[in-house]
Amino acid sequence: MLRYLSKFCLLLLILFTAINTVFAQSTSNKGRDFWLGYGNHVRGYTTNSQKMAVYITSDESTSGKVEIPGISYSATFSVTANSITVVNIPQSAYLSWEGLYNLGIHITSARPVVVYAHIYDQNVSGATLVLPTAALGKDYYSINFTQISNQDNSFSYFFVIAVEDSTQVEIIPSGETQTHPASIPFIVNLKKGQVYQVLGVKRSGSFFGPSTGVDLTGSTIRSITTTNEPCKPIAVVSGSGKIAIGCGEDGSGSSDNLYQQVYPTSSWGRKFITVPLKSRNYDIIRVLKSDPSAVVRINGRILNSNEFSGNFY
Repeated sequence: MLRYLSKFCLLLLILFTAINTVFAQSTSNKGRDFWLGYGNHVRGYTTNSQKMAVYITSDESTSGKVEIPGISYSATFSVTANSITVVNIPQSAYLSWEGLYNLGIHITSARPVVVYAHIYDQNVSGATLVLPTAALGKDYYSINFTQISNQDNSFSYFFVIAVEDSTQVEIIPSGETQTHPASIPFIVNLKKGQVYQVLGVKRSGSFFGPSTGVDLTGSTIRSITTTNEPCKPIAVVSGSGKIAIGCGEDGSGSSDNLYQQVYPTSSWGRKFITVPLKSRNYDIIRVLKSDPSAVVRINGRILNSNEFSGNFY
């Protein structure tokens, strides 16, 4: 199993644990059908030198295909049992600004596999486990962090991917985006494989930083229907093109892009365990609750409502 850890910063998102199962005993992170997108990276606005790789592994030998229908891209792959196959994604699939794209990345295999995705450029690097289509839901919250970076054009973001035609999605951004005001719902209609990306606006900064922007944590993304058809499952990814987490309050410290597939609200739990880092005396934990009346405790201490907007050390 690939394990990704930023060289400088660690964000613990206390919404899930993903080791062998995703969020239920009957739902595994192994599957034969996956959808993902080429998430935002700060270098996409300057050198365009960022890259994306997909890591595919399995406990049995199999084969499959990576397709991006919107750009007529297709590549076959094979996996030897207990090894990793790397597939590089073309830069033409990159999601840059806010809006609609025909750039959903579709991975299929003959036998169940596990998939990770990695977006990087030199030491600016982020990765995520990719959920199989069977594990997707219909209701999500974006999970980001205080948007501060040592480089300009570093945006808080999330995007939604349709895995079926006639998918209707309601989005309520928690902060101002590049084309939408905060807290005002808007609807996007998606075909299978289409992606809609949302970027938080920049607040301050220059080319050499520090740069600050809107934190989109708490934005809601949900599949809806206005017909007799049921709501369609969707995939959601959130993160930042580059962000400093615990690495200098002014953003002057090192920064990485943040790239994480979000788990549906229906998968959330009530008990979590974290393990502190040995090399420093604090960890950063962000807690998000969908029910305002929920009581949350850390090591027995009840958290007050003000603490949910920040971090815990």
